[in-house]
Amino acid sequence: MLAFAGLMMGLLTACSPERRLAREFVTLKEPVTVFLISPDFIFKESYKVPDSVDFAGLSKQQTDSVLFFNSRLLQYTSDSIFIGSYLQGMVAAMKTAGVKVFLADTGLRFAQSEMPAYIIHIAQLQLEEYYDSLVSFPDILDESLVYVTYFTAVNVNSWYELSKLNDESSSRQVLFNSETIQDYVEDGMRYIPISGDYKFMSYIDSLTVTDVYELAGHVGFLNGNRLFDYMMNAWIKQRLPQQTGLIKLFSYDLTSGELRRVNTTGLIPLDE
Repeated sequence: MLAFAGLMMGLLTACSPERRLAREFVTLKEPVTVFLISPDFIFKESYKVPDSVDFAGLSKQQTDSVLFFNSRLLQYTSDSIFIGSYLQGMVAAMKTAGVKVFLADTGLRFAQSEMPAYIIHIAQLQLEEYYDSLVSFPDILDESLVYVTYFTAVNVNSWYELSKLNDESSSRQVLFNSETIQDYVEDGMRYIPISGDYKFMSYIDSLTVTDVYELAGHVGFLNGNRLFDYMMNAWIKQRLPQQTGLIKLFSYDLTSGELRRVNTTGLIPLDE
């Protein structure tokens, strides 16, 4: 009897007000509606400094040009293809979550849409290409033996402006996220049968422009899910008593349809 009472108490405690409201949000009879505004271009920054160039006498514009054309990926990345893949991922995530998505050519229908309705402006997308390094100590008995392998990494930085339609009481939120992709690197000591010695070797499977486009779709999908979570948790906060202390955050798993407790939505709020 005591065990049954303890189980019931655990179940009642587990169903917190936040979880109950999160379930309500994902099953709203009036679906969440979003007007998604995309950027016209991508900001591209290369930080790969060639050894053969003296930057002392160059202007900032000339320096940026040299760095850009020294990039392995950015100079060949199409803005339109990247943005298209990014948008496709975001729309797919939001539709999976049950969100009704409107794009630029359907703005009038969005203005007449049901509530709650949000405007999500992808204010800026930025790609950063740079060298990173993997430091290895293959001999644990000799820390002076150090090998460094350099590889290419790319950051995708996203800024969003999120606001509610026809709601003067809510302020615009600026959110940031950064994701990274890099060359696949594998290193270690290898036995050389011919000589009978061990030699340190590294293998790099380099990123391609196709990988960058696939990353765009992946980040778009992830952040589409995260934006849904952000709207859900904001909706929950509005419906809790003002004296409520630390509010539990939840994420909606698009694959399983389950709600999970999380420590962060994966989006960083920025002060304007």
